[in-house]
Amino acid sequence: LLAEARIRGDAMAEVRTSKGGWIHREQDVVVDTIFRRVADLLNIDEHLMRDHYPLEGDEELPPTHDRVVEAMQLLRYDPGDGYTAHHDFTFPSVGSRYQPRRFASVLLYLTGEADVIENGVRSPSSGVNDDKALEGGQTTFPRAITTDSHDGINIKPQSGKAVMFYNVLPDGNMDDLSQHAGEKVEKGVKYLANIFVWDPIIN
Repeated sequence: LLAEARIRGDAMAEVRTSKGGWIHREQDVVVDTIFRRVADLLNIDEHLMRDHYPLEGDEELPPTHDRVVEAMQLLRYDPGDGYTAHHDFTFPSVGSRYQPRRFASVLLYLTGEADVIENGVRSPSSGVNDDKALEGGQTTFPRAITTDSHDGINIKPQSGKAVMFYNVLPDGNMDDLSQHAGEKVEKGVKYLANIFVWDPIIN
């Protein structure tokens, strides 16, 4: 069910090469549980991550009661696939009353370094199937600054782990240092899921 995604920039250079799809939290109890944990992580009401429908008659729910999260994005990266440095935020239209934007991103690693995918099942490399073990596919933040380094951050994929970062600064401006990339997979297969949370409502 994962469709091929090849996103190109203005210069027609490939930005992302992967296969992907979307799953709503209401479709599966495990996915619903993941959304609840993300809500806990961000300290927000998990009910804001559900669809809300108009009330009876002409009465409408206020905008703050609209869904604040996208469906979970599932991605598969094969050897040679990657995603060049980019930001998750977009700039809302000047005429948009609520100025909605993605304020936080959560990356969930479904496979990790040295994991092998065979017949849809993840397992650690056994030495016999090392030629299929995941290599590469790190998440990098090239502009990130830490107390130890100004050379960015490089995160190796580890199954069951997550990375959460904000796309917006406390003053409401977009954070240019949130730029990140998915390095090319050298060998094996990388599976990743993204959850994007919006403020104040989804666009």
